Amino acid sequence: MADRDCSSLKQSNMSWALESALAESVNHGSFADVELSLFSRRLAPGKVGHPRPVYANSVVLKRTSPYFHGLLEGGFVEGDVNAGLPSFPISTDEYGYESDSDLEDDGIDENDVENEHEMAQRSRDSSPSPQLEDGNRKGKEIARSHSIPAREASRRSLRRIMIKDSAFNTWQWVVVYMYTGQVVFAPLKSQGLDDRASQRAQYRSNFPYHPLPCSPKSMYRLADILGLDALKTRAFADFKAKLSKANIYTELFTKFSSRNDAVLRAGINFFEDYCMNTSALPQLQRQLEIIAVGDSIHGVPVVISLFKACLCRKKRSLPATAVSAWDNGSEENVAPIDGSLDGIFSSARAPKGAGKSGQ
Repeated sequence: MADRDCSSLKQSNMSWALESALAESVNHGSFADVELSLFSRRLAPGKVGHPRPVYANSVVLKRTSPYFHGLLEGGFVEGDVNAGLPSFPISTDEYGYESDSDLEDDGIDENDVENEHEMAQRSRDSSPSPQLEDGNRKGKEIARSHSIPAREASRRSLRRIMIKDSAFNTWQWVVVYMYTGQVVFAPLKSQGLDDRASQRAQYRSNFPYHPLPCSPKSMYRLADILGLDALKTRAFADFKAKLSKANIYTELFTKFSSRNDAVLRAGINFFEDYCMNTSALPQLQRQLEIIAVGDSIHGVPVVISLFKACLCRKKRSLPATAVSAWDNGSEENVAPIDGSLDGIFSSARAPKGAGKSGQ
């Protein structure tokens, strides 16, 4: 019987760690023993601010991801939360993911206002509590000798960790996922800012105590860093499901795509399946113009990938004799395919010798 109970507790690292942390909290009265301080808002290009706390249990964190072993045991711990907030900057220009969709744009946000009140209240609470004004002396002594030390002991165990390169909203869902296996993704910004804001507002109305839905791209990046492969797979699947003809070029030419081979490949595959026709030219031309003026250098590998996709598509459509000519470098004699991007790219190639000046 005991063996079966032990086996059920350890059926997964996550559930076992959560069970252990909950059991331990019965004894010391506090489940969270780590405060992750994270930026939540984009203040200006390259600058972020508005740090906010995410509370978590170190046993669950370390059991779920090896990333936290060094983070919690190394030099990243900033100290006791009760010491105040001076060790964490209110803003930084060294944020590691400038296109993070989980950073809100600068402006007044009710959550930030609430958080400022929370921070201020926590600072006030760290000072000695006033004595109770009513009740007998014995009751006061009991409250002073039991309640206050228990609260202070709990606070002494709450350590702050400063994380500068991923957003508050993303980390909220990472911790929720570690506890429950659940995560909720927001629409991509490329699907429309109004639609994204509307869906997030509706979610907040339905689930007022849950974090707002997070970006699948931000979660993909963070899950990769943390080694949470199942979460990374879910984020990737959600991202692919939200690609469309309306947003494929926006997504293809992001820094996120240029830095993640699997994401870029997913975008190219979507392009090959649904966008290999002349109707795609206006959007593609706009992206090429942006690259041409030097405002989107990271888009160059995307153009190369698109060009390769067009060439491969054209090659697959050729008869065997034409493929042989193609492989031998005489493909200029092969007629282009009308009305498709691969045909357009082929017909746009300059003939041999066109780039040489006359002798």
